Amino acid sequence: MSDSMNLDDIIRSFTNVLILIPHIFVLLICFYYLIRKQAIDSILLTAGSLISLFCIVFNIFITPMLINSGNMSNISLYFGVVAVISFIATFLFAIGLLILVNRVFRSRNATI
Repeated sequence: MSDSMNLDDIIRSFTNVLILIPHIFVLLICFYYLIRKQAIDSILLTAGSLISLFCIVFNIFITPMLINSGNMSNISLYFGVVAVISFIATFLFAIGLLILVNRVFRSRNATI
């Protein structure tokens, strides 16, 4: 039975890494954009991506530890807090993306 548990742990760890890869990639792109152009859109994109990655890491690694600790009374509170923080991160990213898209279309219309 312990071999099965070890295989389950390996599969879970592998899927967790797979989940993180696209988020890390987006964060690296945002950092690259922030380095190339220090503007409000790059700051919002980077902040939203970074906070979102922290929320995902919390959900992947910290949540199972909380569940295994047996303290179920605080888990719903943690989920609520992480959900609000994740919403704010997504909203920051979306606003940054909207500003970037508006800038691109404005510059395109100016050259036409």
